Amino acid sequence: MLTDGGSCGRLATGRVLCWGDWPGGWPLEVTAAAPLLEDVVELAVGSELLADPQTYYHHLCARDAAGTVRCWGNNRSSQIGNGSTRDVTQPEPIEGLAGITGLALGARHSCAIDRDGDVLCWGDNKNGQVGIGRNTEVAAHPTRVPELRGVVQLAASYYTTCALTGDHRVFCWGWTLVGSRERGLSEWVPRELERGRGTRQLARGATMCGLNLDGTIRCWGAGKALLGPQRVEAGIDEVEAIAGVESIATGETHACALRGDGEVLCWGTGEHGELGNGAFSTLRSPPAHVPLPSPATRLVAGGNNTCARLSDRRWWCWGRNQNGEIGPRSHHVEPVPAAMVYRPHPWAVPTPAPLDLSQLDIVAW
Repeated sequence: MLTDGGSCGRLATGRVLCWGDWPGGWPLEVTAAAPLLEDVVELAVGSELLADPQTYYHHLCARDAAGTVRCWGNNRSSQIGNGSTRDVTQPEPIEGLAGITGLALGARHSCAIDRDGDVLCWGDNKNGQVGIGRNTEVAAHPTRVPELRGVVQLAASYYTTCALTGDHRVFCWGWTLVGSRERGLSEWVPRELERGRGTRQLARGATMCGLNLDGTIRCWGAGKALLGPQRVEAGIDEVEAIAGVESIATGETHACALRGDGEVLCWGTGEHGELGNGAFSTLRSPPAHVPLPSPATRLVAGGNNTCARLSDRRWWCWGRNQNGEIGPRSHHVEPVPAAMVYRPHPWAVPTPAPLDLSQLDIVAW
């Protein structure tokens, strides 16, 4: 689980480890709280951008093998789901949630899938992201999303939520969705994306993307990511020149795909080195090969960074590393050729580097 500030990982034992600086008005000891969790099978993070300072303020949730959900962190919009708006310093179980099989967290809201394929959401609903209609601005406790059944995966962006059903259909609700009569409108209850049929995986980011049954990719929404043949606005765009994909991961302005042979391709913009090809650019780049030492088996993406797990089970990461979120901040960055118009950040990691937790200053582990 990557963010622009800190990262968390689940160990093989089910224990959780967090590292990085977790900046941005964060009063809670994330790194101290995480080891209190055991038997974790899924972690999720939501990030709210604060206007002053220009940094992120997070809330986190963890699901264990029994389907219990514990959350902690930013609770100013009731995104923890405990009925209050007080920040939560340690993971606490959320009443009303049982048999949970999946999680997705946005900026100020959270959602979960139960064993029946129903969806429950809570938190801020000013943009319709909780999916329960216009009459409730904040859902202080988990609330069932009406008329949505058979869900197998959720993805949440800042103020948008999407659900994938077992018959490969996509339903979305929240801010500025495909098919709105004009940009800036909200969908207050789930609505199916007609061109989303045939989807088998969702990936969250500033722009939502879906992996199709045939191994191609579609992206939609009004996010900042340059993911298709043009800037993704209120329509659905096919990502060109890429096929045979097994999984996808999306960030703020980039996306990466894992092919069946273990090759990783990234595209979008690489201001922080998040494309992994050694280049820095604020211009859109087409899908390009990421030089990894061996085939990859899994991908995860943060806002401006990406990590891949290789066949030997090691993780290699690239992109933003301002707060040590993908490893020690001593990675060497090559000088930028004079012809390049963009000078990289000195803490960026533009090509894959191994994630070595032994060199990090881990707190309370």
